[in-house]
Amino acid sequence: MVEKYVSVRSKLDSKVFTPYGISATFIKKLSPTYNSRGEIDSVTTSTGTINIVPYNLVANRQSYEKFGNLNEGDLDAAVRYDTDINIDDEVVLGGINYKVKQLNEEYLKEIVVKILRLTKG
Repeated sequence: MVEKYVSVRSKLDSKVFTPYGISATFIKKLSPTYNSRGEIDSVTTSTGTINIVPYNLVANRQSYEKFGNLNEGDLDAAVRYDTDINIDDEVVLGGINYKVKQLNEEYLKEIVVKILRLTKG
């Protein structure tokens, strides 16, 4: 990895994730089990905590942002580059369950931060 990406990750840790990050419950969807008809019977999950920086909470009916349309209650958040998170995983913030609707991590050649679009539910 190029040294500049290490420097960017380090600066994000010290200037963003440490002062502004909050701990959130993280529910990772693992492997589903299927019934005899091929329908999902159950989904295995793993629960832990992640450091997350929420921003861009939409309180109005709807708003347009570069990362897509935000609906009321949607939220954008940043997580560290090495966080193992995927679409459909869940994050619990302030007692509210959010589902990862979008994941953007391709800003540079190396991943320095992951940006999430979370939706209630």
